[in-house]
Amino acid sequence: MIIPRPILKAVSRACDTASSRYALGSVLVQRNGDKCMAAATDGRRLVAAEWDRGQNNMNEGPPETVMPTESKTFSRLIPQSVVGLVQRLAKPTSSRNGKGKPRFDNLLISEATNDDSVSVTSRNTDQRDTIVSQAAVGRFPKVNEILHPEGGLPTGRTISMDARLLADTLLAVVEATPSGYEPNRVTIVVPDDKQEMVQIAREHGGVKCTAVIMPMHE
Repeated sequence: MIIPRPILKAVSRACDTASSRYALGSVLVQRNGDKCMAAATDGRRLVAAEWDRGQNNMNEGPPETVMPTESKTFSRLIPQSVVGLVQRLAKPTSSRNGKGKPRFDNLLISEATNDDSVSVTSRNTDQRDTIVSQAAVGRFPKVNEILHPEGGLPTGRTISMDARLLADTLLAVVEATPSGYEPNRVTIVVPDDKQEMVQIAREHGGVKCTAVIMPMHE
């Protein structure tokens, strides 16, 4: 499975690194046919990015080299620690003239590993780095049911929000959708019921990113 590095970085903002629940400190990556998704949650908010497998060339990167698999679906929980290490490896490499060789923005997640392990590969023009780790375990929220409930998400009114949480989530949605020279415009849906979740969404460059945040109690 190919995942653009900016998407993995963006959604990982929603991870809860202090939680004892391993699923909340990880990024869920899934593929169902050509439909791909990456999601993370800390229990109060959830950030998910969705894209088509055929659009992985939206960022410069290596051609898809996933080993053939009989399964039409793939799912794995990537620990946040692995995500952080991938981001460090993805930085430009150093050279004597001070101009590092840029790495590809696309990462390869092997689908040939066992269910209890994860393999993430980042590479530049002459070097390949692969991180192999234990996959996170635990129960992850049913993302599709949250983002695409029957009848759609609620519409409605103003509501009180945690400012820092909202700002961090907005940044994650923007970073997950390449903007180029386009305005960083997002859609925010506030429900009528103050107990319902607020939805933040943006679609651009072949990527649709949706986040939901629980409101503050008045």
